[in-house]
Amino acid sequence: MLVADIPGSDRIVSSGSDHNLLTLTGPEDGDTAEFEGTALQVPGVAFRAALSWISD
Repeated sequence: MLVADIPGSDRIVSSGSDHNLLTLTGPEDGDTAEFEGTALQVPGVAFRAALSWISD
């Protein structure tokens, strides 16, 4: 498992694999979406993402 601390950011945790299965829920609002969930490969670790559409 890879754990990385990036100044100004939350800790990053990786299972060591390039592929992780995420279970996410959250709202979409126009060009943005906010999701929260978990990754099967790293149980007990919360995943949160805010996505913004940048181009067509």
